[in-house]
Amino acid sequence: RGGGGGGGGGGLVAGVWLGKVRKALFSGRVVCVCVMGKGVDGGEREWGGRIACDNYPSASRGIDGYSFRDLSLSNHLSLSNHLTLSLSLTISLSLSLSIAIRRKENGWYDEEHPLVFLFLGSSGIGKTELAKQVARYMHKDLKKGFIRMDMSEFQEKHEVAKFIGSPPGYVGHEEGGQLTKQLKAYPNAVVLFDEVDKAHPDVLTIMLQLFDEGRLTDGKGKTIECKDAIFIMTSNVASDDIAQHALQLRQEAQELSRRKLADNLDDVQKRDDVTISRQFKDAVIRPILKAHFRRDEFLGRINEIVYFLPFCPSELQQLVSKELNFWAKKAKQRHDITLLWDRPVLDLLAGGYNLHYGARSIKHEVERRVVNQLAAAYEQELLPKGCTLRLSVHSEDRGGAEGQEGLEQGVPSLRLEVVGKDSTARTLDIRPPLSPDH
Repeated sequence: RGGGGGGGGGGLVAGVWLGKVRKALFSGRVVCVCVMGKGVDGGEREWGGRIACDNYPSASRGIDGYSFRDLSLSNHLSLSNHLTLSLSLTISLSLSLSIAIRRKENGWYDEEHPLVFLFLGSSGIGKTELAKQVARYMHKDLKKGFIRMDMSEFQEKHEVAKFIGSPPGYVGHEEGGQLTKQLKAYPNAVVLFDEVDKAHPDVLTIMLQLFDEGRLTDGKGKTIECKDAIFIMTSNVASDDIAQHALQLRQEAQELSRRKLADNLDDVQKRDDVTISRQFKDAVIRPILKAHFRRDEFLGRINEIVYFLPFCPSELQQLVSKELNFWAKKAKQRHDITLLWDRPVLDLLAGGYNLHYGARSIKHEVERRVVNQLAAAYEQELLPKGCTLRLSVHSEDRGGAEGQEGLEQGVPSLRLEVVGKDSTARTLDIRPPLSPDH
């Protein structure tokens, strides 16, 4: 259902998109909509999102007051929400990416040039996974809609041939290039150039032609049009500078919050969701990129540089929860064991975060402090089939009398309560093993 016209007099029109409103729920000044329509790949799909109703007085009269042009914004919000929910991403990061993609979907883009993004940040922060999520959003079949090129394989000058194909008379001419073959088959794919900073300058020259003209000439002399593709590059260049700047911004926001004595939920969100300033980008990041890539025209073809910041406390808790849920599912499927945990467990395991290893450090911390200990207990037949395990945090005193100088007290450790099918319970201390550095 839905009417025509401009709809409500607001400034939120994002483009013309035709679809069917399946359901709508009005609550206060926010309308939640669910829309059915065609995706860019021609397949039918469903979107959902929220639109603030401050500028839409027709919202109080029901869905008939909306035009389809207004509802197109819900698709944009859905992409942002999809990226935010699928990964541990700040809303500002997913918005910066989704806005550019929504422009492409709605026809507000330069059809002569493909969309080009550069993802900057340290390892394990989610750059590659975000590219995959974009591909999942744009295409049903990830195998056909996502092309990944590991640029560490193109560090030498002669490896340009592997990229676009060997010229006539050379070995491998008939095979074609790794990139050109896939782009010819899927010209509207999401293409990931992983660790682009490792590529040889001659490979970057080929990529510049690709970004600038939206087409590529392979080793056989055939031109491949790929203006509808989305190109995403990832790089660790300037990752330390970005991380330190973000940590400084969060520390400043935390100090400001303490001064205001307003440590409510809104202030915590503002403290965590910091934004890299334009001054920092121009004064610090851009000179580093220019020094590394050595050409302004290459950087000039990038539509958006997306900065991946270190995970904030709330994001770290999400990562820990995701890992624990993964292993809880495995425990249930393989051993009929139910794994539960308390909220403080998330905080304790989040303490294993390492800036240089990103989400991988959380994965390793959960395996080191939880999974390894559960596996050892299972081998000792301490975890009977069908039992329930509850992880909790226990603070223990180390060494000697209370108040004695030089002794560490209140050291948190993990405790495991094992409840059998007959409701009998026992408690096991899960002490952290020695660090790999020791």
